[in-house]
Amino acid sequence: MYSIDRSQILNEDAMIELLLKMQEEIRDETRNKVGDRITSWNEHYNNWIDLLGPVIMDSTKRNSENSMVILRFIQLNRKIPWLLKNTIEGDYHQVIRELRFILESMIQAYYLDMEYQESDIERKLEIVKKSEKDSYGSRLINKLSINHKEEIKELYSTLSKYTHSSYKELESILRGGKVGLSVASYFDEELFNQCEVLTHRVMDVVYVIILNRFPQTKNTLEENQLLLKSLEDSQCKITLDYLRLGNK
Repeated sequence: MYSIDRSQILNEDAMIELLLKMQEEIRDETRNKVGDRITSWNEHYNNWIDLLGPVIMDSTKRNSENSMVILRFIQLNRKIPWLLKNTIEGDYHQVIRELRFILESMIQAYYLDMEYQESDIERKLEIVKKSEKDSYGSRLINKLSINHKEEIKELYSTLSKYTHSSYKELESILRGGKVGLSVASYFDEELFNQCEVLTHRVMDVVYVIILNRFPQTKNTLEENQLLLKSLEDSQCKITLDYLRLGNK
């Protein structure tokens, strides 16, 4: 009977040390290959900082305490650095899954805030519980008072293909010759590029939701030349369209 010598199994400290060494190697390789492009996530984090103050200022105390959009927006304080960390460490599919959650949660939050403006946050939570199957996805996007719905649905669909065991997820592994990525992380230029582009697109939707939910932030944003340049460099087309046309 085959038996395992447990003395050969790494303990938790050794496993973590091994993982940290692997992550360090991938981070170094990523920096060497992509250069300044890793600052893309820094730009979005700086934009988040610039918008957070005006968002809070545009809300009464009661509204800020009961706003699902503010709750989800504040959470980006942790999520954006997490996206950066995992992208430069080669955990690309995890990044795409997290981007889907960010998009989905912001869309849901905006719908709840706009549709149930007089409800407190506990009531909004109960609404999600009672109608959970209709609280996300394309059906919810269709209900939004916002333009560019087809683009947002296409983005949501793209992200969803990497969340489940779908054809797209399997095809990228098997036909794309990326079986190794499902076993160990390493730098992959194509997937890095995809994470960068998808981050820009998701944050584009986040920004336009903030502008729709808190219209006074538009004035602050238009006066912030660094933020505007960041939006242009990131090709945040939906947000820039909102600013140019003053529409939703």
